[in-house]
Amino acid sequence: MGAKNGDWERGGSYPRGEVSTDEVQRLELQASLLFEEEVALLRSMGYEPGGIFLDAGCGPAKLLRRLAEQDEATHFIGVDKNQSLLEVARRECSQRSNVTIHEHDLHELRALECPQADFIYSRLVFSHLGTPLRVLAEFNSTLKPGGRVALLDVDDSLIVISPPHQELSRLLETASRVQSSHGGDRNIGGQLTSLLSHSGFVQVTSGTKTWTIASESSLPLLQLLLDGRRDYLDELDRACLDETTTELRRQIEDSKISITFSVRYASGKRAD
Repeated sequence: MGAKNGDWERGGSYPRGEVSTDEVQRLELQASLLFEEEVALLRSMGYEPGGIFLDAGCGPAKLLRRLAEQDEATHFIGVDKNQSLLEVARRECSQRSNVTIHEHDLHELRALECPQADFIYSRLVFSHLGTPLRVLAEFNSTLKPGGRVALLDVDDSLIVISPPHQELSRLLETASRVQSSHGGDRNIGGQLTSLLSHSGFVQVTSGTKTWTIASESSLPLLQLLLDGRRDYLDELDRACLDETTTELRRQIEDSKISITFSVRYASGKRAD
């Protein structure tokens, strides 16, 4: 996609405007590759069939559609403010009577005219938010008393490359620095627990999910790890990323390098 200077969401680091086919495909892979693991994780954080499930920052609703197909007893609400992604989301969920899609800013979620939710899930969104506490206050107001919120996000401090790869590390650090300059935080995962507690949620639990890319069968995870960085690199570094990815694929296939990365997750309950 490649964001131009100033072409960013207000108060956050996700590029706004028209979304490329490549970005939609990346988000499709993100939703499909680890779907069963993600459902199990959601259940461990309090998601149960029935009631109202709100996906905060649903994007093209690739995950939401899969959940809705699997759980017809729940009404799913997807909320995002990127019009281009929402066009995809509405097509994606057009045959699902248990899905409603809304265009709305998460910073003003309580103003959305929809029922209070039993469960709010926000995945890989808080790493783009400049004001996470403000959004959590909106979540608190949008949940039913006793409802639960679940967050899942990146923590680049947990990436381990063995043996070290200087160019890959440089590209990851460059992308992280640019994202940070637009209000994002690629280490936000390590702060999820404290953010929930500070926002008044109770019964806060947390954990870490880790994957290792070390064989040909795990190469899709490499795409998942690297493709989202492209928007934060200039044209020259995007070319370097392509070359580095090709090199890494060969090295992984030959068992000459491994990359371990993790996401962190946390959930909490709205006080009764």
